[in-house]
Amino acid sequence: MNPQFPKNEWWKPANEGGFFGNNYILGDEWYDRYLNDRLMTRKNRIFRETSGISDIVKRHQLNGLFLFCPCGNGRLLNSFKMINSKLIGIDLNFNYLYHANKTKQKNVLSLINSDMRYLPFKDNVFSMIANMWTSFGYFSQHEDNVHLLKEWYRILNQNGLVIIHSNINPIQVGHWDGGRRQKRITLSNGGILEITETFDVRNEKIWGVWEFVGKQKTEYNQYAITVWSIEKWKAVAQKIGYEIVNILGSIQDIDKSLSMEDEECVILLQKR
Repeated sequence: MNPQFPKNEWWKPANEGGFFGNNYILGDEWYDRYLNDRLMTRKNRIFRETSGISDIVKRHQLNGLFLFCPCGNGRLLNSFKMINSKLIGIDLNFNYLYHANKTKQKNVLSLINSDMRYLPFKDNVFSMIANMWTSFGYFSQHEDNVHLLKEWYRILNQNGLVIIHSNINPIQVGHWDGGRRQKRITLSNGGILEITETFDVRNEKIWGVWEFVGKQKTEYNQYAITVWSIEKWKAVAQKIGYEIVNILGSIQDIDKSLSMEDEECVILLQKR
């Protein structure tokens, strides 16, 4: 299997031949080699990420209706407990929404099964949109990724905020050794996940493969993520009407600007 050529619609649910299924959930529950090899459980990560979102919301004095787009299996959506927050989750994967519904909190108004490029909402209804864990840049066509930003802009209130969080640093990615990075992760079930990512500068993409090494067999999941430079982010955002109010190097420290050493990137877009 060639890790450089995943399907254009790799982001579809596993039952439709895509990346997101039980393997992804298993891979998301690692216990080691996260953020400079700090030992961090899934529970620790949830607290860290929801606290970071809360800090950003408080800093920008946001209230009203918040959207988690996509929300996946509800890992963050159902753990976000800011007072008076009203939440909606949206995801293409029905199975993930089924699991999210099992732990649905009172402040979660609804879970919606939809492609995030075509959001079933009226204009100007959300105060905050959270796009977490490298969930932007999925689409093979540049126009589709731009269209998603336009959809978010459409449904945001004036001065509403989009939080785009990624474990890919656009400053650092061009300096990967040989244009590639690799990780070997021990999973909670004792199996091994080997991740190999290659940065294609010309096409602004990371080609990735997750290799699950188990006792019985080895399985592969492939993906391709668009990674824009900071300069391109500024140009695209301005054209749509956003202001980039900050680019952070950590979801945990909302005063830390992005630098070469950071393993995360958090882009804050505000509707003007």
